[in-house]
Amino acid sequence: MPNQGNLFSTPNEPATAVEPATAVEPLPPQRQRQIPKWVLVLEITLFVILRLYVGVLVVRLPWLSIWTNGWIHHWPVVASFIAQGWVRGIVSGLGLLNIWMAFSVLFRRKRSY
Repeated sequence: MPNQGNLFSTPNEPATAVEPATAVEPLPPQRQRQIPKWVLVLEITLFVILRLYVGVLVVRLPWLSIWTNGWIHHWPVVASFIAQGWVRGIVSGLGLLNIWMAFSVLFRRKRSY
């Protein structure tokens, strides 16, 4: 097909074959888009709130009675596994990791906005 473009052509290259002596002119520099400050503050705020909420939930949940009651009794092997203290500790540790991430974002000194 004579009008089919090259699969690996760039926007600067024409789609048809060109002599190697032809120079390609560069594109003009494009202006970078600036994100408004309020969007960045909102993003950080929502991130911190979500991480704190999930972290507190995951720290507290393994130690409540809901952790081993209810739907999990249909699988006794899984129920006995998640009822062990070390599994509960690992899950609570993941919750503490979420809380630590929230506070590290909240209190970092270098602001990027």
